[in-house]
Amino acid sequence: MSRSDRNAERGSALVLAIFVMVLLSGMGISLLFLTQTELQLNQSELRFRKAFYVAEAGLEDARFALYEANANNPLSDDLVAVAGINSVVEGLPAGLSVTYNGASAPTISGYGDDTPFVALTEYTYGDETGWYMVFLNNDPIDAEKSPVDSNDRVMLTSIGVTSGNATEIVRAIVEPNPPVISPPPAALTLLGPSPTFDDGDEAGHMFSGDDCISGGGQIGLRVPTVGVIGTDAATAVRSSLGTNKYISGGHEASDTIGDLTDDSEATVDYPIDPEWLECRELQNMLEDFRNHADVVCTSHTCTEPSPSMDRVIFADTDYTPSDGQGLIVITGTATLAADLDWTGMIMAVGEGSVIRRPGGNGEIAGALVVANIAGPDGVYGNDDDCTGGDDGLAAASFVTEDDDSSSSGGLGSGLLTYCARNIEDSTPPGPYAVVGFLQR
Repeated sequence: MSRSDRNAERGSALVLAIFVMVLLSGMGISLLFLTQTELQLNQSELRFRKAFYVAEAGLEDARFALYEANANNPLSDDLVAVAGINSVVEGLPAGLSVTYNGASAPTISGYGDDTPFVALTEYTYGDETGWYMVFLNNDPIDAEKSPVDSNDRVMLTSIGVTSGNATEIVRAIVEPNPPVISPPPAALTLLGPSPTFDDGDEAGHMFSGDDCISGGGQIGLRVPTVGVIGTDAATAVRSSLGTNKYISGGHEASDTIGDLTDDSEATVDYPIDPEWLECRELQNMLEDFRNHADVVCTSHTCTEPSPSMDRVIFADTDYTPSDGQGLIVITGTATLAADLDWTGMIMAVGEGSVIRRPGGNGEIAGALVVANIAGPDGVYGNDDDCTGGDDGLAAASFVTEDDDSSSSGGLGSGLLTYCARNIEDSTPPGPYAVVGFLQR
């Protein structure tokens, strides 16, 4: 091979090598850009995911705030309160805009003269910082801008913003939940084993399991006059009946006493919710009522709120209620005056003791529940609660004073009657339930 041919081959190899190097370099640069783009996309997705979580946190905050502020009151009041002077709800996703201020709090606008249901709130998680603001709107069925609610449903709109300049909006339709635990199906319920029951000797006093005997009840609905747990407890109460009158759905006297765990009994149409038999569930329910009470009483003298079916009074002491409405929880001894008129639920749950004074003509229209969860020391509110008796439940007590006692006023014709409507109206719901969710 001549020198010129060898030089030509070396030149071709050099060109090929350069071509391969250029190709590999191009591929490397492409892979670098691709990796960088992928990283940027992942970082962007992460920022928006964080904003989504911040918005969800705002939604949960608002859901519980609505429950705290409203319970089972009409929702129209809340919508009117946020709608501003033009009475139009304007905090809707389409109008909201965000001005980012770096690591400082953002500026959110576009909601007219509305008042945010939850003001701009900083939310810190680990090393990250975000902010959320929540608006209360009506649900689509009622028209979101309308301040008039007709179906007990509203919309919460939460906007979440991160320090990385990402924004997400989530929305949820919420409605009130049923009561924390379904009320027991009896006019008087004595929970736990071996209850003490003494109804006194007032021939004129009446226990009724017929729904709202005084009017307005559901025809044909009847429950036991005294509901207990277990056949032994039912036998003990039946043997303790005095001369008072017991009626329920055509049944009388001992036939109206029912074991609430046995729906084959004459006046037990459906069994008690099992949660009433769980001491810790009762304790949790009490503390929930304490947290959401209109007033918490810690002494015999307590200023009760104005009568209203949706009020909750929590008496963490021995207590004698005045005439009224709503739900009252008494953790100590509940003393029921002879002439007490009460519409709603009375719960003597804690030390589980009721003393009824005879001689008056008062009416309790709703239900009375008695349960002893105070533990071996008999005092509610300390570490041994729910540690004694049968699975934490000890013997409940309902005792009527003798007519010749200094506190009595002679024979009376009082009434304890079951009333499902009053129980429902006086029992607060649990935290609002989410029935629809949307990520914008």
